[in-house]
This record gives sequence, structure tokens and C-alpha cells, in this order.
Amino acid sequence: MRLISSLAICAFAITVGPLSSQGRAQNLTTGYNTLTAQPCAQLSATAVQNVTNFVAGIAMACLQSIPVNVSGDVEVINGLTMLLRSQSTLPYLKNPPPGYLYPGVDVLGSLDSILADLEVETYASEYDVQMDLYNLVNSAYDFHFTWIPDVVAVFSWNRKGGLISVSSDGLSLPDVSRSVDFPALVASSSSSYQTSPITLINGVDVESWLNAFAAVNPYDHDPDANYDNIMFDVPRIAMSDSSNGGGAFLGGFVYQGNDTVMTFANGTVRRIPTYAETSCDLSRVTDGVSFFQKCKAASSPNQSVSNSTKVTTENSYTPVPTSDPS
Repeated sequence: MRLISSLAICAFAITVGPLSSQGRAQNLTTGYNTLTAQPCAQLSATAVQNVTNFVAGIAMACLQSIPVNVSGDVEVINGLTMLLRSQSTLPYLKNPPPGYLYPGVDVLGSLDSILADLEVETYASEYDVQMDLYNLVNSAYDFHFTWIPDVVAVFSWNRKGGLISVSSDGLSLPDVSRSVDFPALVASSSSSYQTSPITLINGVDVESWLNAFAAVNPYDHDPDANYDNIMFDVPRIAMSDSSNGGGAFLGGFVYQGNDTVMTFANGTVRRIPTYAETSCDLSRVTDGVSFFQKCKAASSPNQSVSNSTKVTTENSYTPVPTSDPS
């Protein structure tokens, strides 16, 4: 497909979930044993032990084992197309005015491209389809224009420990550090623990990596605002708003790999594991099909999928015209 949006410019710096049919050849299955069980079954076996945090690689492998739900996806895309035709910003997104800070995106044209890819069976899994739709909506960089597909929303990919950006003297450019170092930074010379800023993330310069991460986890139409949204928000935490103050680095719906490797100025290297968290009951899940049936959005209770990708939908999508005001 030709989903060439602002997300594509970040591919050099950060490993993300599927952006298009051209970029899915990634080793996302690290952490599960293909010889012993289906990845979704392995999650289920862990879930019966009252575990809600799972190895990221196993969770991703489970998502990618969901067969493509062609009929259901066509209905969703047709519904989205009808709905989005009323989105007033589409012309500006397609042809941005001078000074616009992100590349333009043809939203309706990209939906047509995804639909065309479905028809020629380009997609390997239902997750790939839904991730392309999620990335397309994100490429509008507008928190008033947002939609999270059901399969994408099943897992959040989380890390422990946020990031802070702090100037050492209030005048020099700030360094990026782990949020757990904040007390020592505040204590300054009175602390025996010497902090060290982060210089590389996954082998990439820290600022380049963070800007790329901000672009694929957007909150706003402004790159600086998206960068700030990554960071641990000290005032918000101080106001006891811990649910929103940790920063986007802590987690989101874009897969970041099994771990994140941080290199510090003092030469220390620390590996931060990623874990997948879900509220879906994974008991008695045996494969991608049963996972889809248990964890899809409750708003589509009559949609089913089989290993042959045959779909039955009792309540199909039917556009309802508005009444003529005259």
C-alpha cells in the first residue's frame, strides 16, 4: 500500500509496529517457543496464574496470528470513509499550508489504498490491517481526530521508568535522564548518587530517537508538544495526577520491541524490558481466532472470524441517511 505519511520519516530511528505492507518483515516473536504452543495459548497459560503483564514478544506474536477479517475490515473502512468525509481538516492535511510542521497526508486516498491491499490479500494478519488504520489516523496529528481500532487497543506496550529533561544549571540545554534520577538531580551536590544523562537509545542519538518516537506517538499538531508529552510531568505528578503525568515514554499502542537499550554518558548501559498489559480475559484462548473473539471490541459482538478468514456478520454496516431538513 502507499501509506506514505509523516510516520514514514521516522523509520530510520525507531522500531515501530507495522506502517505498511512494505515494512512488516520484522522479528517480533522473540520470547515465545514456536515448538511448544501457539503464542496466544502461551499467553492464556500465563493468564490463569492471575498475570496481566506479559512478555511483549509473545503478545505481538499472538496479535500477528489473528487471521485477516476481510469482510469486517471492508465494513469498517467504508464506515470510516463515510464518517471522515465530514472532517473539515482533510483538505488542509492533504495540502498543508506554508509553515505546517508535519508532512501532509491524504486520509481518504490512504483508506482507498488500504482497501485495495485487502482486496489483493497483501496483509498477513488482522493486526497489520488495524495498525495501518491506526497509524493513518495518527498521521493527522490532531487529538480531536482520533480512533483506536479494537485489536490495536488490546495491549498497551509499557516500560517502567519515565524520562525527564532537565538543565543542570537552568541556563544550559537540558539533558535527558531517567525519572528515577529526579530526586538525586534535585539534591544536586548533597547527594552521594551521581546521575548521568542518557546519550543513546537503542543505539541512536537520544534526541533523534525521542523526536522519532514522538512522531509515531503523537498527541498534538506541534512536534515540540509531542516531544514534551513523552516526558515525566513533574507538576502534574505533584498534583497527584499520576495517571497522566508519567509521560508517553511509559507506554502506548505502538510496539517498541522486547526491550529498550539506554546508553548513559558515563558508559553505563541499561536494558529496560517492555511488557504487554491487557484487561482482556485470556483464559481458554487457544489461538489467534479465539483471541480475536474474546478481545475484540464489545461494539462488534456479532462479528466472527475463522482460520480460513471466512467472516459472518449478522448486523452489517448500513449507512443511514439524515432526514431532509426541508
